[in-house]
Amino acid sequence: EDLVDLIERQQYQDDNRLTEEELEIARRALSFDDYRVADVLTPRKEVKTILATDTVGPILIDELHQSGQSYILVKDKKGGMVVGSLAFVDLGLESKGKVSEHMSDTVYYLHENDTLTEALHAFFMTNHPLFIVVNSFEEFVGIVTVENIIKQLLGHVPGDDFDQYSNPSAVAARHPKKPTEK
Repeated sequence: EDLVDLIERQQYQDDNRLTEEELEIARRALSFDDYRVADVLTPRKEVKTILATDTVGPILIDELHQSGQSYILVKDKKGGMVVGSLAFVDLGLESKGKVSEHMSDTVYYLHENDTLTEALHAFFMTNHPLFIVVNSFEEFVGIVTVENIIKQLLGHVPGDDFDQYSNPSAVAARHPKKPTEK
């Protein structure tokens, strides 16, 4: 609490050398563990789901794009169990077949009352980008992603729209050589 008060006072100091964004990140970091998964999850009613037997094609791909979700939950049947997830970035316009051929069948869970520190630990341990959030009755209440947690910690996901991390030439071009480099 004392550090939060210090940050609040620093904001109004004439000799303050910290930007408003830096002060906000410090505030968020200090209160990070006060938040629970329930505070940052995407609620069940907003989560797009598809069936493992759905056909992948332009119509489904457009529907998934319109949802704005990076990951879509895959169920075995309507109203059934979640059997995996589909990463939207793994689909291209030429993608075809059944959803089950493109999905990951790995499913991990977090409890809605887990702290964000516990959630980060789970992401680190599993290296999985999506967790299904359940309550104490094992009911599905939503999903949480690394993006949800980063947004809570930093207020936004930093960076630009660069997405060519599998292309070494594109990555190298982001940082042109200096005249002294060979």
